[in-house]
Amino acid sequence: MIVWLASYPRSGNTALRMLLNRVFGLETFSLYDDRTDIGESEERARLVGHRSHGATAEEFVAQAAASDQTHYVKTHDLPPAGQDWPAIVVVRDGRSSTVSYWHYRQRFGGTAPSLEEVVAGDVMFGSWSAHVAAWLDAPLSRRLVLRYEEIATLQPETVARIAEFLGVEPKGIPADLGFEAARKAFPEFFRGGDDSKNIAELNAACPALFDALHARMQERLGYPSAAVQGDPGVALAAEIARALQLRRQQTADSMAEAHALRAEAGALRAEAGALRGEIAALGGRIAALTARTAEQAMEIEGMRNSPFWKLRDATIRALGATGLRRRG
Repeated sequence: MIVWLASYPRSGNTALRMLLNRVFGLETFSLYDDRTDIGESEERARLVGHRSHGATAEEFVAQAAASDQTHYVKTHDLPPAGQDWPAIVVVRDGRSSTVSYWHYRQRFGGTAPSLEEVVAGDVMFGSWSAHVAAWLDAPLSRRLVLRYEEIATLQPETVARIAEFLGVEPKGIPADLGFEAARKAFPEFFRGGDDSKNIAELNAACPALFDALHARMQERLGYPSAAVQGDPGVALAAEIARALQLRRQQTADSMAEAHALRAEAGALRAEAGALRGEIAALGGRIAALTARTAEQAMEIEGMRNSPFWKLRDATIRALGATGLRRRG
């Protein structure tokens, strides 16, 4: 059996896993196995309560679904069609979630998108509000919706709701989730969890874009809109223009870098060609020396077979026999 631990990236899924481990003693899996971050070291896995499954996502889901044991599985994917497994859905203020995901993508995940691209949903897992809506509106018979902030602060009421939903008893509520130890072990992943700093970054960059795309979901979840200065339409146009200018500059920088790399590759090819020429010349010299050595060996062999050389050898033997050969 599977119980999904679902969220948009950087919305509190890891905090939930830490709570389940520290409060209930439960180990959790990740659909993706988290081999490049949480699952990369035993210490990180222990701090989160992560358990590796070592399979592909499809193989693991099939195995877990067929098992009599309950598998608590982190996922950022959309709800699977035609499946009605229970889900704990973690939501977070979209302003903070998108900024945190943007920071995450600067360190992990290959390409580094702009904040505007994350807000617009032009990234893996798509739009924040569309993702949240998919899990809130999925036809699930059992679903528990939790907020990031109530998980991170270990609210007793939240622990009680989780216990009732999962049918498990807490082993005790610790003083904290262990974020400080986790930050020391993996500061690139555990940045700080500060919503206010994330929201300030969003408000300074693209609040109008965020509101245009996500204000309805913010209102549905009970979170405030972004702080747009002045006319929203004018602000949105300015933000889009800045984002386009940044993208053009990044494209120009990438093209310049590609040009420089092509020039460097050309220089290296020319240098390689010159080296190949030198190697060929050295090969020719070696071949000539080899031929000359062979000729000299043949000359020496011919001299040894000549009458003069045979006379020399006979004379040396004769002198040796009479004791007149000079030794030295």
